[in-house]
Amino acid sequence: MINVKGYEMKSSLTEWTLGEYEKISKVLSSDDDYIDKYISVLEILGVPNDILDSLNDDEFFEIVEKIVDNNLDKIYLKEFEIDGYTYRAYEGDNYILGVRDMARIENVIKNDFAPSKLMAVIFKRTDLTNTEHYDKAHLEYKAKLFKDLNASIIIPYILLIEEKMVKKLVYLNGENTAS
Repeated sequence: MINVKGYEMKSSLTEWTLGEYEKISKVLSSDDDYIDKYISVLEILGVPNDILDSLNDDEFFEIVEKIVDNNLDKIYLKEFEIDGYTYRAYEGDNYILGVRDMARIENVIKNDFAPSKLMAVIFKRTDLTNTEHYDKAHLEYKAKLFKDLNASIIIPYILLIEEKMVKKLVYLNGENTAS
């Protein structure tokens, strides 16, 4: 948390919910001007208009710098519980990106990049079969359910997906290198 003229604002991925992170990601990937993007981010994080209107350039850029500087450890949360159900990302010691998950993740990335939808694919309810897990309605339900969780849960997975999948798909689709 950082103090913005008396308002305590969440400034880190470890403080944001997945829903907030999704909104912030959409704003930052928009074609809006840089300053407008970050004004929108501050609004998403609840900074009141009277405080926004009173910020000077130095204060604004100091806040933006604190938001941008978000270093997280690459720790893959294996499982968690919600409403008595266990949601697990992997068995064993390490997360492995499975081919069925890759197909659904590619669909999410292509149609509507939403981290909550990625998380819904990765974290499977342990009492369901794969058929039930991959059911569209169930994935949508979990995506909605997961929006209140901490955003830092999904970030290591997103980084892994980018590293292992996105770059390789670019290469397979005709680019010269998979950097």
